[in-house]
Amino acid sequence: MIVADSTAERSTLQDRVYSGLSADITSGALLPGEKLRVAHLAKRFGTSQAPVREALRRLTEEGLADTIPYVGAVVRAPTWAQIQDIYSVRSELEMYAIRRILATQPPLSLAPARRALRELARAVKTADEVQVIDADLEFHRQICALAGSELTLELWETIVLRFRGARLSLLREHPDDLATVVSSHESLITALESGDPERAQAEFRTHLRSALATWAERTGNDLQV
Repeated sequence: MIVADSTAERSTLQDRVYSGLSADITSGALLPGEKLRVAHLAKRFGTSQAPVREALRRLTEEGLADTIPYVGAVVRAPTWAQIQDIYSVRSELEMYAIRRILATQPPLSLAPARRALRELARAVKTADEVQVIDADLEFHRQICALAGSELTLELWETIVLRFRGARLSLLREHPDDLATVVSSHESLITALESGDPERAQAEFRTHLRSALATWAERTGNDLQV
């Protein structure tokens, strides 16, 4: 039986509900457009409905959810403008990471990125969309990690992982996009191993631009030049 919460307890419960839902949204466990039903969530987290409503209000304020009249709260789908901004900022972060990696002497080992690429190949082989997205992101995350800049990695994770759910939803709608995932990432590794910063940055820019163009095509949006 769920009982009413005191003010202090409600604040703690609100934080727990908020943290859980925020993690579910950013991880893709809750996908864009999915309803966030107060009664269901209260039962799931073992609380009254008040902490759930407060957590949903916070999620709405932070742009992770929308409140729709006569429907309630739903997971917010990123706008096309936001997606383009994400890819633009992400590109600059990865370009910076590449320059740092290739300027390091002696040359850094790319083994962590290679491991992520092997995981990506395994995920594609089994057509596991969740693992494909995770391995894809881990590959690029390792590039930022290898740069040795905590701030670069923190910024990359903040902006990119926020849209994991949207990417997963898109891949599930278009599983044929798996066909070129591994080969495109192999090209990135090869470019990095060449030691040529201009070649590596050009390869990564083309890769990210192609991913954004595919997203535009799949969602009927125009890609800005």
